[in-house]
Amino acid sequence: MTRSQVNAILGIGVASLLLTAAMSPGCQYGQRSSGPSEARPSSCLEPARMAEAPSDSPELSARTDPLAFLRICREHYLATVHDYRCTFTKRERLPDGLSAEQTMRVLFREHPYSVDMRWNKNPGRAVRVLYQADRWVEDGRQMAHVQPGGILGLLAPRGVKRDIHGPAMTAESRRPIDHFGFKNTLDLIIADCERFQGDAGYDLRYIGTRALCERPCYVFERRLPYTGEGGCYPNRRLVVYIDREWLVPTGTFAYADNAMTELLGSYLLSDVEFNGGLTDADFEW
Repeated sequence: MTRSQVNAILGIGVASLLLTAAMSPGCQYGQRSSGPSEARPSSCLEPARMAEAPSDSPELSARTDPLAFLRICREHYLATVHDYRCTFTKRERLPDGLSAEQTMRVLFREHPYSVDMRWNKNPGRAVRVLYQADRWVEDGRQMAHVQPGGILGLLAPRGVKRDIHGPAMTAESRRPIDHFGFKNTLDLIIADCERFQGDAGYDLRYIGTRALCERPCYVFERRLPYTGEGGCYPNRRLVVYIDREWLVPTGTFAYADNAMTELLGSYLLSDVEFNGGLTDADFEW
């Protein structure tokens, strides 16, 4: 789908869709709002008052067919984005409980798929993870170059290789590193919607506009049916923030229950700089 086709479908001008590198100031992390900490993200994620969308605006497309709107966002991303830098903030429910909020600076490139994450707040067992598809392969397993934290980092100053789907990596994150990124997030959301569409308990709806880190976003809410006693797949309730200018999911918040009291994961991508021309040299150890 071309950019002009996307604009025609959305009914908005080309200028509002062009990705720019001129970003608003970054969010301030660490402050907590009142209420259960596991059900609420940082203060910069606290939504502004809900605004009703006028009927003649792009929100009409999001409201009438939200799944089609998400597909349009994916096509727009594929047509316009090659790489980006961002600050990634996450908090997840892991096997040993709800993690502390972590922040890292990320370099990302689509082709070849490359991710460089460097922690600057609450690192776990690693302070840096560098992954590039098919760059390090051992016995058919995709490997990442990892700089351990703490004493292990002193013992292995050149880093170690880790299977991206192995227990050492999955214990630190709900998703493997090869699932990171705006496109992968949209792919996962769309695939789950297509899988459960038409089932009792499934619902995807546009709920309005909110500000996320002072940037206006379209907000969607998705519910999935239970697939087993006491469980659900992959989360019971998901709230997705799509940046109105960039048309990418800058915030996703997953919960195990409809009341949104049990947080499974919160993910925020901020301070985004698109298409900076990242090269192989930017992904060296």
